[in-house]
Amino acid sequence: MQADLLKCFRLWQEKRLTETFILGQADIHKNMHFSNRLFGREKELLLLKNIFENVFQGNVKTVFVSGYAGVGKISLVNKFYMVSINGQFIRGSYEQYQRDIPYSGIINIIGDLIRQIMSREQEEIASWRDRKNEVLDINVGVIAEVIPEIELITGECQPVEALSTNELESRFLQALINFIQLFIFEISDI
Repeated sequence: MQADLLKCFRLWQEKRLTETFILGQADIHKNMHFSNRLFGREKELLLLKNIFENVFQGNVKTVFVSGYAGVGKISLVNKFYMVSINGQFIRGSYEQYQRDIPYSGIINIIGDLIRQIMSREQEEIASWRDRKNEVLDINVGVIAEVIPEIELITGECQPVEALSTNELESRFLQALINFIQLFIFEISDI
């Protein structure tokens, strides 16, 4: 753009007229390229690495990354995900425009976990189906209403009987706790 403006200026100074010409002939790059490098996040990456190594020593950890929109939270987590090749790693996020959806971040995390399970061998998926059905029992339908992807593992769920809002929320939270505990106790490297 600077070269185009300078050409216009020279033409005006030399000939006192403007001529049409093709813009962008002096441009260096025709395509814009964005770097996927993280700058200034070495400390945060090291902290995540230390936490992850602590998990391999038998500890259970949950990490929340917070900050304003656009500061690189997802880029930081994705970069860490690319360099941490051992263990199971699940992630999710609370999106700015989903604030009105209760538990949206947890729903995203469980959706990621279900997608990872569905990418495994059929025998392992069947094993997860059996364990989930035992642990969740009748409450699996409560979770399926909020997280329909769970039916990929459990199979079609029975509709939930009509319950009051408080009772439905209570059953959902209990089923969610049982569901999460199933993964904590069954997978030591999650």
